[in-house]
Amino acid sequence: MVATIIQFIFNAHRKFANYASTLNLFESIPPTTDQHQLRNQKISTRIFIFFLLSSLIILFLYNSLITIIQTSTIPNPTYDQYLQHYSLYSQSLTCPCTKILTNYDTFLHIDYTLHQVCTSMYVTLQWIQYIINFFQDEVFFSSDFRWSSANSFSTLAGFCELANKVITDNLITFSLNQYVSTTVTPVDLFNSQVQVLVDQFKSSITNTFIISLNAIRSTTQSNGLYSALVTNYQLVILPGSASLARGGYSYSNCSCIVSAKCLRPFPIFNYPNTTPIYTVPGMYRGCFIVEALLQSNLQCFYDRNCLNQLQSYFISSTSINLTSLDSSLSTHYSINSTIEQLLDELMIEQWNISITYKNYYDECQPKECSYIHEAKNSIVYVITALIGLLGGLITILRLIIPRLVTLVKKYKETRRIENVQNPDELSRSLIQKLKQYLITLNLFESIPPTTDQHQLRNQKISTRIFIFFLLSSLIILFLYNSLITIIQTSTIPNPTYDQYLQHYSLYSQSLTCPCTKILTNYDTFLHIDYTLHQVCTSMYVTLQWIQYIINFFQDEVFFSSDFRWSSANSFSTLAGFCELANKVITDNLITFSLNQYVSTTVTPVDLFNSQVQVLVDQFKSSITNTFIISLNAIRSTTQSNGLYSALVTNYQLVILPGSASLARGGYSYSNCSCIVSAKCLRPFPIFNYPNTTPIYTVPGMYRGCFIVEALLQSNLQCFYDRNCLNQLQSYFISSTSINLTSLDSSLSTHYSINSTIEQLLDELMIEQWNISITYKNYYDECQPKECSYIHEAKNSIVYVITALIGLVGGLIKILKIVIPTIVKLIDWIVQK
Repeated sequence: MVATIIQFIFNAHRKFANYASTLNLFESIPPTTDQHQLRNQKISTRIFIFFLLSSLIILFLYNSLITIIQTSTIPNPTYDQYLQHYSLYSQSLTCPCTKILTNYDTFLHIDYTLHQVCTSMYVTLQWIQYIINFFQDEVFFSSDFRWSSANSFSTLAGFCELANKVITDNLITFSLNQYVSTTVTPVDLFNSQVQVLVDQFKSSITNTFIISLNAIRSTTQSNGLYSALVTNYQLVILPGSASLARGGYSYSNCSCIVSAKCLRPFPIFNYPNTTPIYTVPGMYRGCFIVEALLQSNLQCFYDRNCLNQLQSYFISSTSINLTSLDSSLSTHYSINSTIEQLLDELMIEQWNISITYKNYYDECQPKECSYIHEAKNSIVYVITALIGLLGGLITILRLIIPRLVTLVKKYKETRRIENVQNPDELSRSLIQKLKQYLITLNLFESIPPTTDQHQLRNQKISTRIFIFFLLSSLIILFLYNSLITIIQTSTIPNPTYDQYLQHYSLYSQSLTCPCTKILTNYDTFLHIDYTLHQVCTSMYVTLQWIQYIINFFQDEVFFSSDFRWSSANSFSTLAGFCELANKVITDNLITFSLNQYVSTTVTPVDLFNSQVQVLVDQFKSSITNTFIISLNAIRSTTQSNGLYSALVTNYQLVILPGSASLARGGYSYSNCSCIVSAKCLRPFPIFNYPNTTPIYTVPGMYRGCFIVEALLQSNLQCFYDRNCLNQLQSYFISSTSINLTSLDSSLSTHYSINSTIEQLLDELMIEQWNISITYKNYYDECQPKECSYIHEAKNSIVYVITALIGLVGGLIKILKIVIPTIVKLIDWIVQK
């Protein structure tokens, strides 16, 4: 069996060797018997086979190994398919959404937990009623904790309820907003964008609440609104009159006329003894319940011993079981955190944010996804390409190799006779042979060969035309493929900032640099500073100036409408507006700087600067509008509710004859009644008491129904004028002196000297915004790993040659069919 196989292999090898030795692909027609020609034909056959196989192997390897850019599509991709492909092709995967709008509540759930005090017994009606019932059965000082703390706990309950309502109402509105996406947003970017939206929502509702609350606190104090709990002013009956006058309370040497934040510890007395027997730790009372509560903390209510001590002073027929707050609970507040600190975060203990990306994807409903990726040519493409090139390759080799072999043989023969010929003769001989070769060259020789001279002439003409058109076509195709411009994509690995700018200046339309960090805090590349109107840093908003006025009117007797008597409230209000504006801007700037700029690719510098400027303009507009809306709402409700100013500027309270009841009469300013409008006013006068005729009116300054309303319509023209200030100061004859400095009218400003305080507040007292955008910081934070750009280029020489080889086979076949036919047709026409 083995011997048979060996014999078979031997025979097969012998037959193949015999076939290979006799193979002749260039056999002449008719077959020649010239051994010299036969030898040339067999050599040409071997060279032809070698070059053909070598070329095919090279082309096969080239087409098999090169990397190509390919676009693939996934129809109706599932969520898992999307995630799988995104993990592989994150840079190019694109999935157009069939639904571009998605409600936030589809993929986002926001829950929250308030500080534990908001669910404790200390904000319940049971606890508040317990305190009320107790002081109704006993006699206390009004400052005793047991008498007035019911208002404090009621206010605390109100804050919890208000915070909860603000959050709940805003969450409902927020959840109805819609997320816009024309294509599926990648999961990381989506989560980042939604987190930014949530952070903006939280900061927005908090800031809006705080701005409103601070505006209420400021205007309440500025307008001198009277608390019926008798905590800020005391009303007294003027001697020999039915009218009432006010006297300001003081707490720890701090007057409620000057500041609403005066306070002292909340005491417990053993009535009628005026010495406190206990002060409740962390709890304060002051000019207003709200102001004192905001500065209080809950430390006593975490301490079981403190609660026992406190409860021991409540001896009542009804009992209550006090439960201390749990200090072991996880919290980001401290036991000593003030109520104001809690309110600065809307009493929130914890936000619980749940983002469900799958819900968003399902709502987007992409019908297909496409992605670009690198791949190898398929075997079908490689074989097809080889087949396409094979014809041209065979044609070229069949044309070149036999003639090259013949040429080499003739060259060798020429070399043999070189020694008997001189160079000139050799050159003439070669030229003669080349000329003779070209004259006799016939690529269209008939089978069998003809001896008809007319046919031979046509065949040679066809050969010359064929060579001319073939060479012309190849030259044209070579030049075309060499000179045409193609679109090419290039890549820059780890581009530096300077490299990016350089390439952007050249390829701005196509340069793309994916960011490795898609979120960048605003404060990384943006710095915002500001300057307030100079009055906010002047002496006219200082305690020194306000105290100077207060000290003066305490030593003298004035009409309450005299500038020297009531202007302290005006300047205190002006100082409050400056402080409030500064706080609004500062707090919002802190929140704004923590927002994040989202970019999946490097944003071009011009577009980036424009976008950031838009964000800054929106920020400025937003905080200004929010502040003005809050202030105007407070002004409106204060007037609508007919709130009484203890400064006796809008109503006068009088005791009815023969009665203990009070009646009010509305003040009028220049025939304008405060009952009808809060904006009634008249110039701020100075009197020579008791003469009721003004001896001077302060230019630009007004008094009216409310301090706030009058101040808003006032301007600062007098405080720019040295003569006006001297005149004004001449009416302040005091034991203490003060050096008044005029405002500087030469400073650059976009306000006028006559701009009202309301006009200043309409721009949050801002004189100038200073915006600094550092694009390089953004680029460095983005950290692109590579940049790619599309540009015009020329075809490579490999491509040009490959293209020519691919075309030459078909070109030769066409020319071989067309040219002889045309020559015969022309010859027929001429002969006819």
